[in-house]
Amino acid sequence: MANQSHIQFFSDSIIKTYKKRSQNNLSSVANELYAIDKFSMNGQNPHTPIISEPTEFSYRMERYDVPFGKGGIIIWENIKRILFTISKEELFRQLDIISNFLKTSEVNHRDINPGNLLFFEKEKIIKLIDFYWATTKETMVPIPSKRLNRFYGLNDQKALAKLKNQIEELHPEILESVKPIKENITKTGKPYYDGSSRGRTYHKLSIPCFDDIAFHKNTETEFLDILNSLDTTPKSIIDVGCASGYNTFNMMRQFRLSKAVVYEADPVVFVILNDIKKLFTLKELVIKGKINKDTLFEKVDLTLCMNVHMWLYKQLGDEVDIVMKRLIESSNTLFFQTAGKESSGRMRIKKFKSKEDIYNYLVSLSGSKKVTFIRSTKMHGLRHLFKIGA
Repeated sequence: MANQSHIQFFSDSIIKTYKKRSQNNLSSVANELYAIDKFSMNGQNPHTPIISEPTEFSYRMERYDVPFGKGGIIIWENIKRILFTISKEELFRQLDIISNFLKTSEVNHRDINPGNLLFFEKEKIIKLIDFYWATTKETMVPIPSKRLNRFYGLNDQKALAKLKNQIEELHPEILESVKPIKENITKTGKPYYDGSSRGRTYHKLSIPCFDDIAFHKNTETEFLDILNSLDTTPKSIIDVGCASGYNTFNMMRQFRLSKAVVYEADPVVFVILNDIKKLFTLKELVIKGKINKDTLFEKVDLTLCMNVHMWLYKQLGDEVDIVMKRLIESSNTLFFQTAGKESSGRMRIKKFKSKEDIYNYLVSLSGSKKVTFIRSTKMHGLRHLFKIGA
């Protein structure tokens, strides 16, 4: 119910404190935690919120990213953001699982509405929260007001069915908006731009409604190498030559970024990225075009310069070193991979004859920052991944 509690937000959690109102006396935090515990089915239910530090009137809860809405109102921009990460079919599957867990655990939530369903982007999972007015076989809680969940109703299964129907009505609009983006993808490489892939994306376009789009290179392993090599949690990133956004989109999901600045020189891909940003309301995404020797970069936690340096070298020659120095200076951590003589691909820097040549090049640009070799891959000939950081 509205105004029954106060919420404090932190980076990875919230503290919910119930106000001292007469209606709130009809239930308790203890009742809520009991219902949540039953719903969890001894920890087997992944849709259960993670709760800690309970007191008589408050508790801390793990923070989740995207509510379906606010109270009894669906926020369509939020539903689109959820569909940026999971498909409509997966969303419905998870809602059905939540319904089944409620039946099996014999918990009656009684307040299922868009504000109490939250999507956790990192884990790609829907969480059901706010069990304050829930009942079980062992506990009976009076209905505090006729206004309790008055639009979706007190029957959990009917409330979930109503939500699914509303989302079903929205989905065709999203599919229509996807069509021109897919049409633009068929135009990539016509005319050819340095590094572009003809009629397909370079990386996998990791958004469910684009699963049918062909791509040139599977970069999942490289992305995992970067994740496993991070020492801190980034909140801001730069992605140079982001192509179809595989690394950026997954960084956004993984770390709840405040800002993701991407540079993409291909004019067709630039339009595609902007259309995706608009469709899925990616507010933290900032899209910029071609880099030159005068480009200035803002300070960020992390920069990705993955398999784009050789194309910058083709465009800028030795002036690419100016760009690289600025990127290194502006970043707490930078990951770097390029194509040298050992590599395959359309563009290689032949003066980089070995891993050691690339390492020495990065050391010459990095000042006091440490250069660390991470791993070699054979996806495009032999390519070497490096990390630069304090």
